[in-house]
Amino acid sequence: MFKNTALLFCDIQKKTIKHLQYKDLVINNINKLLYIKPFLDNWKLSIKSEFIPNKLGNIDEKINKCNIDFIYEKYTYSMYNNFLKNKLTEHKINNIILTGMEIQWCINQTVYDLTKDFTVHIPVDAVGNSLNLSDNYYNLKNLENNGALLTTTDSIICNNLNNANEKSSKEYVNYLKKIFK
Repeated sequence: MFKNTALLFCDIQKKTIKHLQYKDLVINNINKLLYIKPFLDNWKLSIKSEFIPNKLGNIDEKINKCNIDFIYEKYTYSMYNNFLKNKLTEHKINNIILTGMEIQWCINQTVYDLTKDFTVHIPVDAVGNSLNLSDNYYNLKNLENNGALLTTTDSIICNNLNNANEKSSKEYVNYLKKIFK
């Protein structure tokens, strides 16, 4: 079970998402994390960054915004700036689940900055970029070399569920039933 966890969503924006490889998979998994967040007491915070939004647009409409606590603009590749640092400190966060795009740019720089102070989990099925799978293999290895723990969306969620009688487990099973109809 991850304690004091924050979900971070990096740069899934209107103009960038059209180039995202496997965008339906990435979006569905991001939405899955957002759906389950309110049912997990240890998941304290969700924050979305927007890289140069006046040029690349705001959050894509396919992302379920209702469980995102904060959306902020950034102009550096890394999500880790004073705004994010203050929010993570304020909520006593020690675990990060990092999703979004671009793996080789913003995700990598964010991992590099965050792993100095936090445990960073990356669901490989909720991050992406415009590159092909073989290029991403090496980009993912680089994230791992920089200290990230690679996993999957379902693994992260299931590692945070204790038993079948909990509301969070029941909600997740119901969600899976809906998407697999």
